[in-house]
Amino acid sequence: MRVYTIPPSVKDEVPDWTDSLEKYEADIEAFNTLVAKTLRESSYTGLRTGNIYSAPAADGYAVYMVAQKPTGTIALVHMPYGDAYESRDVEFLSGKEILRRIDARAELKAIFSKP
Repeated sequence: MRVYTIPPSVKDEVPDWTDSLEKYEADIEAFNTLVAKTLRESSYTGLRTGNIYSAPAADGYAVYMVAQKPTGTIALVHMPYGDAYESRDVEFLSGKEILRRIDARAELKAIFSKP
């Protein structure tokens, strides 16, 4: 799996810890939206562009955004917020496995969010 850094045009927009957790989480959401928009404008127009993949690392998570070409080819973009951890094994995973893990996490979240 190829892993890239965020596009240069958004480097100055990386969220940093602020006064409140709510603001920080909102800043992260806005940043994710901005990166996904930038990727789509750069020919990564596949359906999964913008999906977030995360893997446990140290005392937090390594976070990546999916960048998918219209042909289905997948790459990941390392998201440098929080502790900016990187996963030790992400480059050895296939695109199919990354998408399977994203879908599994979404299914698990749906199960536990039902009243």
